[in-house]
This record gives sequence, structure tokens and C-alpha cells, in this order.
Amino acid sequence: MAPLVQQGLKAYKAVESEATAHGGKGAELVVLLYDGILESLVAGKGHLQRKEYRELGRHFARALTIISGLRETLNFEQGQPVATDLLRFYNSLTSQIIHVQTKRDIELLDKCVEWVRSEEHTSE
Repeated sequence: MAPLVQQGLKAYKAVESEATAHGGKGAELVVLLYDGILESLVAGKGHLQRKEYRELGRHFARALTIISGLRETLNFEQGQPVATDLLRFYNSLTSQIIHVQTKRDIELLDKCVEWVRSEEHTSE
């Protein structure tokens, strides 16, 4: 696993820190957003396997929009150093999703799904 992703994965070990890093937003909301990312990535995998690239793009755009929204809620004043770790995780995940889309890399897509699931279960 990439070092930046490992750093990001450590960020969600404490739910209290996570909520603070996201500007006091509840962990439940973050879990729902992670569900949205997962749904989009899993749906995208099916479209990638069927070579339906327009639909793949639509689902990946949704996942990237959710990640962007999570990135925007980070509170660096109250949530340090967790906010910085989360920013690295979101940036790395974004980069990996773009790589999946451009290289049609199903194996990397599976890793992205695994990373998000790991984060989701840590923050529950």
C-alpha cells in the first residue's frame, strides 16, 4: 500500500478526531459519504468490465465529487494533524481513481474500494 494511503488510513483511528477534522460534522455523515463513494466505485467496476466507459466516467465523477466535498470540510485549525492526514488520503485516493479511469486498471480499482471500506469501518 502506498505510504500516503497508509498515513491517511491511520487518520480515522479516532472518531472524535475525525469529527473535529471535518469541522465538527458527525461521523455518521462521513460514513454515509463513504457509502456513496463505495457505491460509485463498485458500480464503476461493472461498467469498466463491460467497457461502458461513459457510465464509468459518470460514476467516477460522482465519487470524485464526494471526495472533493469531504476535502473541503477539513478544518485545519481545529483538526490538526488529522486533517492533514485526511487531505493526503483524499488526494491519494483521487489520484488513484483517475489512474484507474485512464489506465482501465481493475486491480487498482479493487484496492481503492478496499481502502475506502477500511476507512469506513474504522470510523463507525
